Amino acid sequence: MPPALIAKAVKLSRKLGAKIVVIHGETPAETVPPGTNRAGILSGADIIAHPGIHNRTGSQISKKCDVCLEITTRHGHNKTNPHVAALAKEFNAKLVLNTDSHGPEDLLTDIKISEVLKASGLSVNDYNTMRFNSNKLIERRK
Repeated sequence: MPPALIAKAVKLSRKLGAKIVVIHGETPAETVPPGTNRAGILSGADIIAHPGIHNRTGSQISKKCDVCLEITTRHGHNKTNPHVAALAKEFNAKLVLNTDSHGPEDLLTDIKISEVLKASGLSVNDYNTMRFNSNKLIERRK
């Protein structure tokens, strides 16, 4: 979706009853228009999925707008997890863990979670914070 249409789509999604809105971020694994992350953050979305090479300003804005950034377990999308995690931690932006599951092989196991945390430079405490952020998001949108 072109970034210029994201705010309208988020508003319509909410009007139609969406409780949580996730924007497909600027992952290096797929072609996504530049500016998608920023438009998603400013639109009032809840999560930017696989934000890719997310920049410092985006992390600052996501913190200010209370938008979560995803650490993904999905192959290809997860290549930029260390970058996303480092910037989120630097600016105290919220992170969530998600799978972008396409099939049963993508579902989480304790081993997969541990591998993703390690590869992303995150700790078990960071994982607990991501779980807390997810739960707060659900509570906020009930």
